[in-house]
Amino acid sequence: MKIANVDTPDLTDSVLKERTGKSLKVWFTLLDTAGGIEKGRRELIDHLWSEHQLDEWRATPIVVEYERERGSLD
Repeated sequence: MKIANVDTPDLTDSVLKERTGKSLKVWFTLLDTAGGIEKGRRELIDHLWSEHQLDEWRATPIVVEYERERGSLD
């Protein structure tokens, strides 16, 4: 099966706030407090699950945007 490469819209604060109750800025602050980039993607996603009950589908794009914002993702 060939998987199509599809552009997805960037996360917006309004969409994120509607779906999670928090803005990107708030999520980024929580990720900084949890150990930041040094923790790695998997640990940050796990943290969002265990501490904030965000499932992987919601946590992953937040962490990827966080990595992009903090300069660890090219």
